[in-house]
Amino acid sequence: MPDSCCVIGCSNRRTRKSRLSFYRIPKASNRRQLWLAAINRPDWSSKNISNARLCSQHFITGRRSKDPKHPDYVPSVFDRRKRLKVSSYYKFIAQNQSGSEKILDSDCIDETADSTETTNSNNMTEQNVQILSQEPFQFALLTAIQVQINDETIKRQLEQAYTEIYHKNELLHDLRRQIFETKRKYIFGWNNVQHDLKLFRFVTGLPTIEAFSWLLSLIVDNVTTVKKNLSYEDHLLIVLIKLKLGLTNIDIAYRFAITPIFISYIYNRWLPVIAARIGQLIIWPSKQAITENMPACFSGNYSHCVAIIDCTDIAIERPSNLTAKAQTWSAYRHSNTIKYLIGIAPAGAVSFLSTGWGGKVSDNEITLRSGFLDKLQKGDVVLADRGFLIQKELASRGAILKIPAVAKGRKQLSVKEVDTSRELCHVRIYVEHVIGRLKKFKILQTTIPITQVQLLDDVMITIAGIVNLNRSVVTKYARTRSSHLPE
Repeated sequence: MPDSCCVIGCSNRRTRKSRLSFYRIPKASNRRQLWLAAINRPDWSSKNISNARLCSQHFITGRRSKDPKHPDYVPSVFDRRKRLKVSSYYKFIAQNQSGSEKILDSDCIDETADSTETTNSNNMTEQNVQILSQEPFQFALLTAIQVQINDETIKRQLEQAYTEIYHKNELLHDLRRQIFETKRKYIFGWNNVQHDLKLFRFVTGLPTIEAFSWLLSLIVDNVTTVKKNLSYEDHLLIVLIKLKLGLTNIDIAYRFAITPIFISYIYNRWLPVIAARIGQLIIWPSKQAITENMPACFSGNYSHCVAIIDCTDIAIERPSNLTAKAQTWSAYRHSNTIKYLIGIAPAGAVSFLSTGWGGKVSDNEITLRSGFLDKLQKGDVVLADRGFLIQKELASRGAILKIPAVAKGRKQLSVKEVDTSRELCHVRIYVEHVIGRLKKFKILQTTIPITQVQLLDDVMITIAGIVNLNRSVVTKYARTRSSHLPE
């Protein structure tokens, strides 16, 4: 059950949107009786007292104070239409006054007074009330309880002082609200990023604001907000910042003024949905589409090229399981890695992305078992590095593999082989450029924790989709380097 204020006539309750504080009744006997008298609950049982809560609106400064001389040592702000009983409060004061802590003189208590008598029994003359000092604590008590004083001048002064305190309290709440709104302006989020295109591209990797809005429209029906005070745009921005900048959860949480656990929740729940949607951009193009967008540098010997392939490794933490440790160990990288086969179309878009494989698996084996060969048709040409020795497997599909020439025990290559290899390397290098763009997302430059390895496929798909949304690494009118060589 949410906490609710125990003051008569106060309907404040503790909610997520409420900025109020709720306080228990003090345990100290003297102060507890002061509080109970102030809220007109002097006869409450111990059970009622332990379950009661008092909201911060009943304190002048908006919070309680432990200083007996402070006006908020006892709650004093109440609805003036709800009058409190005076007799029980002053009887307690008379019984507990001593020495320098005396608040009201004992002469102000009428021992023969009874709460059941007429209102005349509660009337107190000017001689019955002695104001010992102008300390704020005493002033707050007098403003909280309707003390009938015949002297109209004192009465008017008290009314004016109460009104002034009330207005200052309202002003204080307004200032606090303004401070909160001002802080929100300087908290990093979508409101800051959307107006700065350079900053937007830096933190997301997307080319335009429209691309961000389009991506959000794809996933908005399949996700929910994890943190209620963050918009859908902020949730998507958190995931993209995690990918592009490779920041820790604590760093991102500090920027968005939330706790790190929410960053983890957002990343783990949103990333698979984003990958499922943006993965639709990684498609194997038709031959007609390839021909229509074929760059000039592929004309001639590579006019039938459908893909350029290569593998890339992503470092991961060393697994504790011995089998997993052996399967992910890369002798080339001298670390535990996950390997991916990437294929790009001649126009520069990522057209094939395998699932993750252990770093121990060779490039040839990944190519044969990843489903890449199923994409090929008769007459297709595939470009690769000299490490891919799968000519026979491609020939069985009617496709051709072109790799740089290998000396194979010879002292040197022929002039024709050198020229052909140079031309091939010039067009094959575009797959390296695409992999370089993928690695600009700094999460791929970090060592992936074991707990996040299961999301690595989604990470790669999302990043590859974002790369496809950007300008191609290959221009349509790119020329080969060999065309500039002297004849």
